[in-house]
Amino acid sequence: MIKASLVYDGRGEPFIPDEMGEPKKGQLEGTPAEKLSELAGRVCYDSLGKGRSSQEYHEHVLSVAHLSVYEHYHFTVQAEVALGRNEYGSMKPAPLLYLYQTLANRPGVYVAAHGHRGVRITVNLRTVLDWGMFTEQFVPKDTNAEIMSRSLGDALENVAARLAPMVVKPKRHMEATQFDLGFGLMMDPSSVEPVDEHEQWVTMFLSGSRGMSHEQVRHGDWSAISQRSTRYVDENETEWITHPLLKMFLEENPDSPIKAEQGRAVNLARKVYLSTTDALQPWIAAKGTDKLSARKQARGAARGFLGNALLTELIFSASVWQWKHMLNQRSSRFADAEIRQMYEDVLQALKRTGYYESFKDMMLVPCPDGIGKCLG
Repeated sequence: MIKASLVYDGRGEPFIPDEMGEPKKGQLEGTPAEKLSELAGRVCYDSLGKGRSSQEYHEHVLSVAHLSVYEHYHFTVQAEVALGRNEYGSMKPAPLLYLYQTLANRPGVYVAAHGHRGVRITVNLRTVLDWGMFTEQFVPKDTNAEIMSRSLGDALENVAARLAPMVVKPKRHMEATQFDLGFGLMMDPSSVEPVDEHEQWVTMFLSGSRGMSHEQVRHGDWSAISQRSTRYVDENETEWITHPLLKMFLEENPDSPIKAEQGRAVNLARKVYLSTTDALQPWIAAKGTDKLSARKQARGAARGFLGNALLTELIFSASVWQWKHMLNQRSSRFADAEIRQMYEDVLQALKRTGYYESFKDMMLVPCPDGIGKCLG
């Protein structure tokens, strides 16, 4: 089914997409940040209602370091240089210089100025988890920037631990009305409300063909993507999507042989996929590979016979700015008809979020080619 629905806009609890099923007891427990991250992982493996509890899920993800699911939840903190003057009588510039040096080129970070001596920093949970690794690899050693990086990392861990205690465990607990980052720079100990379109994030559930997803995942800037895994999930009985253009053609040409040919192609692909996995799995296992790995390896080899029309599902998060950019591209009359159709749902869902004002002037009208709607 080609559709999009809202999962999370930073308010309340994440919504569970109907297509993902119902969680069993012990699943989707914890904070909104933890639930959103868990949904992102479970869409990859079609595992909602099956397998691990929430606690076990997060422990497993952290142990195998598949941390991309933690890129979906974002939070913003605020830091400010304490009042003080250097020998020239002006405000101290050094703390902000050190701060920008430690944040430069760091993945998953958005920085905005706050007044003359403050900054707002937006990060995701993975940014916090990878903080020490990035500092070790990219921040010059034995510099003030390194000192700042380590103290800021500790502070962010403490904020993130309140938002996702099953995910982030602070190496150094900090209890204060403000966190001292050094050099006169102080940070609020709690996250603050996002105020601009780069700080504001919205998560969607998207479903459609893999051809659609190939186009969608190109929007990797200011986004987080978790997609159903054909290597892990058995796709033998998964639905295949009829492209809107093909659907319209067949409605107008019911006697066309294309429909029967399409059905034969899908049946043959499924047959080859199933026979390939059935042959490869025991063959790989006989070479000493464990059962789970043998199954994944077999499906990974067989998925090459599955077509671009195969149904896929994604948990897709992006900043409000990025959603607007994607709408302008994917709700265009030049966009493919399938992704254009999906973005009709995207726009309607975005207008139901707390960020309605950013999308209220975007209106859909019938496309000139007669296939769905596009931005007017």
